[in-house]
Amino acid sequence: IFRESAMRSLSPAKTFVPKAPFDIVLQTKNLNVPQYENLEIEVRTLGKTMPTEMSVHYNGQDVMMQKKSDGVFSHTFVKVNKDLEFYCEAAGVNSKNFMIHTLKKPVIKQFRVYANYPDYTGRKDEVMDNIGDIIAPQGTSLRWEFNTEHADLVEFQLGNGSPITMKQQDKQFSYNYQFNRDTNYAILISNKEIPRKDTLRYRVSVIPDQFPSINVQQYNDSLTGDYVLFVGEAGDDYAVRSVSMVYTIQHSNEQGEAIGMAKSASVVVPIQSGASVQFNHFLDIEAMNLKAGDRLSYYFTACDNDALAGGKCSKSAMFNYEKPTAKKLDSIIEKTQEQV
Repeated sequence: IFRESAMRSLSPAKTFVPKAPFDIVLQTKNLNVPQYENLEIEVRTLGKTMPTEMSVHYNGQDVMMQKKSDGVFSHTFVKVNKDLEFYCEAAGVNSKNFMIHTLKKPVIKQFRVYANYPDYTGRKDEVMDNIGDIIAPQGTSLRWEFNTEHADLVEFQLGNGSPITMKQQDKQFSYNYQFNRDTNYAILISNKEIPRKDTLRYRVSVIPDQFPSINVQQYNDSLTGDYVLFVGEAGDDYAVRSVSMVYTIQHSNEQGEAIGMAKSASVVVPIQSGASVQFNHFLDIEAMNLKAGDRLSYYFTACDNDALAGGKCSKSAMFNYEKPTAKKLDSIIEKTQEQV
């Protein structure tokens, strides 16, 4: 006090401003904030007196701050999009000016997904805009193209695997992958100013290619059964590519014991490929030159057009035939006559 009085006496022409009863001190040390994010500041007063109110001034506004405790006030700047200068004021006392610096936040402005569907589906390829969760047939190849701003690095992460750096051309990043099963994936974006990575999480749900179905009915002649007509139908979620009859012949002696190795072969049944097909097939067993006691077993297969798995096939029920011996044939004729 005595020093201030002496100074006034020595300099009577100079205007003296009384010393403020307190100082306003900014407690928040880091005034850097990612663009479009919030920043909370906290200030404290130091001195003999403590103001009950404090305001913050910026962009021509005078906003009351929140009192947290005696001499401590806070304010949250919401979604800061550019550098911002401010100062605080209480009871006529101003703080010095402070500057908030915005860090350019990496953002994805737009992205496209190019879907290349497998040929077996018959679906036309398509482009999807800004769609992250995708449902696609098994074997679909997807290509992402991301248009970004302020991004130095964009990574693609499949499931819990390690992030893979995407190819970059100017502000565009791209990645492609073929999906055969349900997979979660994430997009990680960052730059040099903000090492923390923003993450977008999505899922690709895969529609598996189902096995084809087949059903066959056989109609034998009334006596020996040497002439057989087959009527069948087959279906698939996309297309039945082929239908075949597979048969095995096992030669036997008069006692019914197998002789040698069984012989197998197949016959292609003509069809018109499609999701649902119907077919007829005639089998002339007599033309196969079977001997008495020989056994013939046969079934039909339907195969789809799945190029990824090489074509999946399903079997019909098994049919069996045994060439009757003379004795057995006489017995069949006798029973037939008795029925007549």
